[in-house]
Amino acid sequence: MIQKKYALLLTVPFMLMVGCSNEENKATTPEPSSELPIFNEQVKALEKSKQVEQMLQVGMDKQKQAIDEAVK
Repeated sequence: MIQKKYALLLTVPFMLMVGCSNEENKATTPEPSSELPIFNEQVKALEKSKQVEQMLQVGMDKQKQAIDEAVK
């Protein structure tokens, strides 16, 4: 029973040291590229949603400004 405790006490720090390796040892994954034909539609949809969000923000800002002026 005591041997199991010692084994656990020695194993846990070892695993933590191995798991906390530096960036050079980690496997590199390729960064996603918007140039892949698979993602073209998703990229276009994301750009369009950003444009719509910007339009909505401008409209909300104008509405807020009009309300602030009406309250004054």
